[in-house]
Amino acid sequence: MDKNSTAVPFQPWHALVVYLSVGVVWVVVGEMLLADAAIDKTHVQRYQIWKGWLYVLFTGVLAWWLVRRVQQAERVRETAEKKTALVLHKAPAGIARIAIPGQFLWANEHMLQMLGVDLQEAQALNFREVVRAADLPWAAQQLDRLLAGEIDHCVGERECRRQSDGRVLAVLCTMTLVPTVDGEAAHLVCVLQNVDELQAARAALAHSETRLRLALEGSGSGVWDWNLVQGSSEFS
Repeated sequence: MDKNSTAVPFQPWHALVVYLSVGVVWVVVGEMLLADAAIDKTHVQRYQIWKGWLYVLFTGVLAWWLVRRVQQAERVRETAEKKTALVLHKAPAGIARIAIPGQFLWANEHMLQMLGVDLQEAQALNFREVVRAADLPWAAQQLDRLLAGEIDHCVGERECRRQSDGRVLAVLCTMTLVPTVDGEAAHLVCVLQNVDELQAARAALAHSETRLRLALEGSGSGVWDWNLVQGSSEFS
């Protein structure tokens, strides 16, 4: 397992706590040592000067270490974001971020292909108009429940109309609400799966399981049909 995946992210307030803690300890311990030491005023002044220079040196090293930790945490975050973005862009399903009123905020490659547009064109469209629900009242009710926090997602059949040629695709739409975070407004994440592709995948899986079962049944009598076995492996 990647150790960065389980490490606690280093936050700016962590640096503040460390810096203040070191400063307080430095001042308190320094004054305690000065109070316990029986030295004259000349030595006290010299002691204060050395104490100040040592504090500058120590806090400089501490600041460098804190900056390095922050930079490392930022690199880990950026790497995770790039990996997530790559997966979303290349996912075999249409994925989009949709504003609550319905405008496209972002869409992956598969979603753009299903719509027959580029990202700039998609951002001028309304999701509810180009991906229409089969049951409009039910879809509106599910969206209201989603926004009210009664459910965490909803799934329903819709029709996706390609803007390039007017072709209509039957799709299964999964919709999830992303709440407001880090100043970003709440929005929806919608995933579209082509119903024809899902049915074809299920048929291929069923065909593969049937061929494998027949091959295994033939093995009971000591007879193997390698064509069946090899054919079943094509779908595995």
